[in-house]
Amino acid sequence: MATIGGMRKTYGYDASATTWDAQNEALDVSPMLDILRPVDVPLLTLIGRASLEDVDSVKHEWLEDEYRGMTTVSAGLNNTTDPVTVTLTTAAHSSYFRATGGNGSPADYTAADSVTPGDIVRLWDANGSELAIVTAVTATTIDLDRSQLGSTPVSHTTSCNITIIGTLQPQGLTAVGASRTTTKSPLFNYTQIFEDSFRASSTQRSTRKYTANNDRARELAKVMDLMGVQLERTMIFGRKQKPAATVASQQGPAGAMGGIHSFVSSNVYDKNGAVLTQTMIEDALQAAWEAGARSSHLFCNATQKRRINTFLDPYKRTDYSDNRLGTFVDAFDTDFGSVVVVLDRQMPTDEVLIIDASRIKFGPLNANESRAFRLTQRPVESQESELWQVSGEYTMEVRLEKSHARIYDLSTTAP
Repeated sequence: MATIGGMRKTYGYDASATTWDAQNEALDVSPMLDILRPVDVPLLTLIGRASLEDVDSVKHEWLEDEYRGMTTVSAGLNNTTDPVTVTLTTAAHSSYFRATGGNGSPADYTAADSVTPGDIVRLWDANGSELAIVTAVTATTIDLDRSQLGSTPVSHTTSCNITIIGTLQPQGLTAVGASRTTTKSPLFNYTQIFEDSFRASSTQRSTRKYTANNDRARELAKVMDLMGVQLERTMIFGRKQKPAATVASQQGPAGAMGGIHSFVSSNVYDKNGAVLTQTMIEDALQAAWEAGARSSHLFCNATQKRRINTFLDPYKRTDYSDNRLGTFVDAFDTDFGSVVVVLDRQMPTDEVLIIDASRIKFGPLNANESRAFRLTQRPVESQESELWQVSGEYTMEVRLEKSHARIYDLSTTAP
């Protein structure tokens, strides 16, 4: 019997087969298309894609205010108990009380913004405390009289704390003191356009499939999942940029919105590769509490979540009958507030981000027509395929940045 040599035609799933072809054979395929989903966006889910409703301009603005500060640390108090009158002099305006003037930057504050003659202040450090009366102020100095109120002058260090106790007002006052009205801080962010597209083949849409038949719907779902990842990452890492034609290929100006990283500046801690500890989290929560806020959520990646889980190790108890092992922490409670611990794939492995979710909003530009995500079919170039575009324009608010905290450059060694 003759033998026909050479490789046979194969149209099946095994392109290297030489003894048969599966050209007309149906493969055993599950009707469900499995797909990995590394696209969780817990921050975006928590805040919501439409929690900010009043965006009516590419530059979105809002106002913030704080109570006038009552405590500072002096860099210019002489280490002496004599004379009874001392002048505090410093070039670093940020060392004064949080003041009433300026544009929101501590560098614009002056001593005159902080206290006025007649204020009673407490000077205190590890060496002791005393009371003094403010007698005069200039833009860079505060004069104190330490001989009154029955307080004994103390030899302070140059990092002495100064706290306003009250005011010494004369009887029969006919003129009001200096105004201490705070100046509201104008903050802003820009909108950013997020865009993606996908192509749907006419042939693929027409053929019968073992998995879901609606290819366009599945591709749209994948695009929207990945768009959510872009939104979440921008909410964390984004840096605002005024719309400008910064890329040569752009046909018009393109702006970028700032994320949480770009707004949080006060409670930021660089740990230089140290291992995350409970104390670090407590310090961050305390800093927010001392500013008058309480944080609500802590976001971290897998490495720092495993480290947080080890905080419970000293308190574990098991019986001989226990056959289930595992520890996880889903909340961290302190005197300064409780935070829900959230595992987020989009967070850096060396960082913990603590936020007050009520102070963060996210939403589309929507003055005359909502710029929320829309699906649009591009002009048809061929009946063989369809091109679909998804785009939307969004921005976010990060209010009261002292409500939030960032601990970064942590050890990434798994516990």
